[in-house]
Amino acid sequence: MSCKKFIFAISFLVVFGFIFNLGAPNVKAMTIAELQTMIQQLQQQIAQLQKQLAEIQEKPVVWSHDFNINLRIGNSGAEVTALQTALSKEGLYTREVTGIFDEYTASAVVGFQEKNTSEILTPWGLERGTGFVGKTTLAKLNELYGYEVEKAE
Repeated sequence: MSCKKFIFAISFLVVFGFIFNLGAPNVKAMTIAELQTMIQQLQQQIAQLQKQLAEIQEKPVVWSHDFNINLRIGNSGAEVTALQTALSKEGLYTREVTGIFDEYTASAVVGFQEKNTSEILTPWGLERGTGFVGKTTLAKLNELYGYEVEKAE
């Protein structure tokens, strides 16, 4: 190998070594005391996170839905599913939630309306539930389960 090639190769390796060495961080070994301190800090952080998790898990999940659509026998879909869920929470709908407004759902609505006669039926001069989910039934459902109820808690 010629002297020029040898000097060039050595120079290249030196320059290459400096370039990559400048970017490398200074590594410092941690002492046992520093490691123990870090472990204690991590354990404290874990304890705080476990406490926060326990607090979150203690809070009950609040179901809510804004009812805005009149409903009757023959309707189906997400609004009926929400209605059946609300009626289940009232103890009036004990079957599986299907999302289909059938006779059983209408009967549960009648029970809800008669349970809340003064707010739902009396404004219309009615004494018995109709099974139709209209203005006053929607208002009572929203009072109990609307999103504003969730925010207030």
